[in-house]
Amino acid sequence: MNNVADYDIKQGNLLHINVEVEADTCPNISIAFANGREDISMYVPCITECTVLSLKLRIGDNVPNVPPPCRQQLVCNGLRMEDNEWLVKFKIFEHPIVLNEEFRVHLIVRTPTNNTINIHISSEKNLFNLKCLIRDRTSPPIKVSKQQLYYQGRVLEDTHTISSCNFPSDPLLQLCELVQCVLLC
Repeated sequence: MNNVADYDIKQGNLLHINVEVEADTCPNISIAFANGREDISMYVPCITECTVLSLKLRIGDNVPNVPPPCRQQLVCNGLRMEDNEWLVKFKIFEHPIVLNEEFRVHLIVRTPTNNTINIHISSEKNLFNLKCLIRDRTSPPIKVSKQQLYYQGRVLEDTHTISSCNFPSDPLLQLCELVQCVLLC
């Protein structure tokens, strides 16, 4: 079994966590990755006194590139595990614990007034959702229907997801406000 540091774990990975207990020992949690990489084993002391939050913290301390506990969701046997619940409540010896993490992207948006807005948004949201966040963060608000977003000179379509745009880290998006022109004859 390899060390946790040997893996390049990216945010957005789905992790399956299995708990194994040997007689007279504290349990090890084994994390199996959805993409089939080799398991990682992690020591968890006193599982009977361990809350879901403490497990999330331990995962964060031992697995690189895992989001903070507030963005981790643990599920066991189809039940969402809340932070204040005890691990013994769940049948963790019979069913794997699944860590589902929400991958958030940091975007920088330059407004028509040359201000910048820093936005963190889920990679699964679409650009329309991003425009709604921009509307809420600009003063005066720019209607979503009047917003046009550009990245490196190309127009970004409302229906595309953030992840499908393949942005690098901290991309700079340009926001233009569409203006309706009326010709008087």
